[in-house]
Amino acid sequence: MRLGISAFAGDIERAVGTCLENGLNHIEVGIDDIGDWEFVKRQNNHVMSAGISLGVHLPMELNPCERVNEVRACWERFVLSNVEIGRKFNVRYYNMHMGYALERLAGSRREILLENACVFLGGVLRKLDGEMITLENSYTKGGDMVNLGTRVSDFKRVFESFSLGNMGFCFDTGHNLICSDEYVESFSRITKVVHLSGNDGVRDLHLGISSEHGIGDKLLADLLKLKETEYYVLEMDSAHYKSSISRISELTGIQFEAE
Repeated sequence: MRLGISAFAGDIERAVGTCLENGLNHIEVGIDDIGDWEFVKRQNNHVMSAGISLGVHLPMELNPCERVNEVRACWERFVLSNVEIGRKFNVRYYNMHMGYALERLAGSRREILLENACVFLGGVLRKLDGEMITLENSYTKGGDMVNLGTRVSDFKRVFESFSLGNMGFCFDTGHNLICSDEYVESFSRITKVVHLSGNDGVRDLHLGISSEHGIGDKLLADLLKLKETEYYVLEMDSAHYKSSISRISELTGIQFEAE
């Protein structure tokens, strides 16, 4: 089990310090542009000497469901460029959302959009060399553009199209509080990453993990026992780190000691 935090690439120096202060050993870095890798490069020696592993959260703008073939091909090249660079830093996984579409199309042509995602992922997966891709559950609140990946059936459609040797699921507790479905029951065997945060069930507030914020003891205990999950990411405001780490320590018996 590796426990860590999420951070923008420009904040990775601070994130390394936070990990050392709290006995954590993982950072999920948000890479929004190829140039963001320069921040990772500058801190790579500190990351390695601290024994911190890295995961990457690809940009929210990434759209595997994109209807325009040329644009989707550009996104594929972008992901593969990141993977190539990430090999220098031993990145453990690349996390992404399923994508988005016009609301009317997400309703009437969802199967076509999901097929687009399969084509996109197939192009990426064929060119990987042991790297892991994870797909994260999202939420949507309506509007002209809506997210896909907001229900179990979306992921089943995609996962059933591949052998899953280098693809897995990322379960986000905060997103599930807003758009709930039986993700843990459905994908426990392929869940590689868990994002931990709480909220009020309406807004993605990135609060700490507590019953008050929607994350009860049973859910948290079940998540911490997932056999295939190695990476747990505190995706919350830093003010909630210590209380959340203490709760995880109580349930697992693991002591996260500062260096």
